[in-house]
Amino acid sequence: MRNSNLLKWGQNNKHFDKTQNRNWIHQPETLQKGHIAYLVKFLGNTEVDQPKGIEVVKEGIRKLKFNQQLRKSEGSKIPKVELTISIDGVAIQEPKTKRIMHQYPLHRISYCADDKGEKRFFSFIAKESGDNEQHSCFVFVSKNLAEEITLTIGQAFDLAYKRFLETSGRDLEVQRRLIVLQQNVKQLEVENTVLRQRLMDFASGQIQDVDEYCRHNNISDITEVRSSFNSNVTNHTPPNGTQANGTNGTNGSMMLLNLSIPSLNNGTSSAAPPVPPRFFQSKPFTDTDLIGDINSGPTVGTKLEGLLMDELEEDFNPRACE
Repeated sequence: MRNSNLLKWGQNNKHFDKTQNRNWIHQPETLQKGHIAYLVKFLGNTEVDQPKGIEVVKEGIRKLKFNQQLRKSEGSKIPKVELTISIDGVAIQEPKTKRIMHQYPLHRISYCADDKGEKRFFSFIAKESGDNEQHSCFVFVSKNLAEEITLTIGQAFDLAYKRFLETSGRDLEVQRRLIVLQQNVKQLEVENTVLRQRLMDFASGQIQDVDEYCRHNNISDITEVRSSFNSNVTNHTPPNGTQANGTNGTNGSMMLLNLSIPSLNNGTSSAAPPVPPRFFQSKPFTDTDLIGDINSGPTVGTKLEGLLMDELEEDFNPRACE
């Protein structure tokens, strides 16, 4: 189930609801209707063996730092990217062209953490698309914002879990109604087929006596149609013993509407959600629209003052109870 880690995230954080409300750093509407954008340096991504774990992240950072040292000797600098976070997922894109380099819905992000030592590395582990169990670790460098980015993703998970709880009940009711509608359509198809066949029998003269026809087919009225879906609509026999033809005149098969109930699990597709539109999309793009190391706070939302970091876990792990 694609929302399984949202459920685990909620179960792992129930104590916050009982003892205190976790104070986040952004207004909920910001992540629900738009997204938070951070301008950070992208150290790179590398394949990892496990979907979670601080040691897995540290090993990924070591590999990418080594690769960066090789590139630095060749005169290459760490590129800057725009990291956007919303209730639907995380996207990495080029700041100017907006070309999306990587994009993951939240349910494919299994782990994220910031470096508590240097406080400048932020990383997350995500599952690649497809049936394989390949995971990649993405590492970013930011002098002041690594911790804040981790909290922002944690808030996005929290809001996504609440949305899941709010919509799951409605989805079940919609599914129930769809099943009832599907059954009604099938029943109407059965009735339509039976009545059409009786008209054809009358027109061809196969039914001479209506009362005899009703007694023979065990019905009280010529317009009565059995409610069972297993009614033998193609093999009913007129009183004169002549076998009636099927609805298409060539065989006895009856075609019913094939109404498949669409998936209500919001995203059985592994495709990543689109990046939400910016609040300032109508304005010309400038560097001040992004959060850079020169800024201490996000472009939207208010940074929480007096946050007790000791109350938070050492690293954020959406799949902690796996």
